[in-house]
Amino acid sequence: MKTLCFALLLLVGFSSCGKDEVVSNSPLRSEADSSMSDSDKKDDDELSKEDKDEEQAVRPSDLDLAMNAVMSWSVEPEVYLNKVNVEILEQQSLTIEQLKGLVKIDAVIDHLGVYHFTEEDILNIRLANVKWDYMQQKIEFKLAYKGITGRIQQSLPFNLASYYAMRFKVNSTFVETHYLQGVYQYAGSFLGNLLEFDTEKYLPELYSKGIDVRNNTMTVTFSVYDRLANLDLGIQVTKELRGFKTQDELLKAVMIGATAEVHEQAVELMARYDFKKDLKDYLKNKILNKKWMQQMEYSIGNQPLYYSVERSGVYSRPVEIIKGQGSRLDVYLESPVWRLDAAELDGRHLKLRVGLYSINHIDLTDISYDIVIPNVIK
Repeated sequence: MKTLCFALLLLVGFSSCGKDEVVSNSPLRSEADSSMSDSDKKDDDELSKEDKDEEQAVRPSDLDLAMNAVMSWSVEPEVYLNKVNVEILEQQSLTIEQLKGLVKIDAVIDHLGVYHFTEEDILNIRLANVKWDYMQQKIEFKLAYKGITGRIQQSLPFNLASYYAMRFKVNSTFVETHYLQGVYQYAGSFLGNLLEFDTEKYLPELYSKGIDVRNNTMTVTFSVYDRLANLDLGIQVTKELRGFKTQDELLKAVMIGATAEVHEQAVELMARYDFKKDLKDYLKNKILNKKWMQQMEYSIGNQPLYYSVERSGVYSRPVEIIKGQGSRLDVYLESPVWRLDAAELDGRHLKLRVGLYSINHIDLTDISYDIVIPNVIK
């Protein structure tokens, strides 16, 4: 009996030990454990991603948006300065509709970060307490979202000089068909033609001017007068004007002819002329002393020019000027310096070549005029 029980015990122990070894070394169990671990890990990652997406999708409350909304320009100054009419701030309040496409609105919220207002959000925005700060050159206001007015005092920079500069454009067509010197001299008279603007609303009044003859340019600085409000806006705008017809073009267009006075003097001089002497040497000083060039007839196209002597002030020295009038007021040639380059007789006619060596206090080269004085030999 004892022998039988011992045998049974050995059999049971062996079976248990074998079972344990099979389970612990089974490849199926190992793969299952591994597979379960990857699946659990994947589930955890997906849950984490969902949580993150859910956190990012959290929309701030209306109160958070109202209290933290901040507006700023979203375009370059030349865009909003052209589209926003700041002048209405004196009569009516600026609206969010007038700023559409020109601004962006964000809210920085501690627990959510930066929230960008959507187009739908902006439909619920209103501007409150709008006013124009002239001294600081900015528009001030508060934002109200869904009827809740924010705590932040907002402002948008708005440079008035730049704003009005965009209301005045250079009239290139006028500039390109006129001469610089006369336009500069009478800039106040020409200002309305040099600029394109709303003549019913504005009136530019010349403040200062500058000229660069060598580069054929000038600048004008003008004050802006509001015709409708009958008010000087206290704004000054400066414009540079380029592309005038050049001084060389002007000098080549000028025509010079002898007058009756010059003809009479030429007849007298030639009556005393010794034909053995050099005609140019005989005439050069006499022409200058008799001021023939000041008595000549000048024109450009079919329009006459006038040779005059003027003073800019009581104590200033006299200045010789060749200038136009009316539609050719832009012709203005100051302080001409003349020299006789050649002289000859062609039958009874006197032919002169007169060089212009300086004009507007600038030295010249290759500018001369052929002048014929008929019937000087009797």
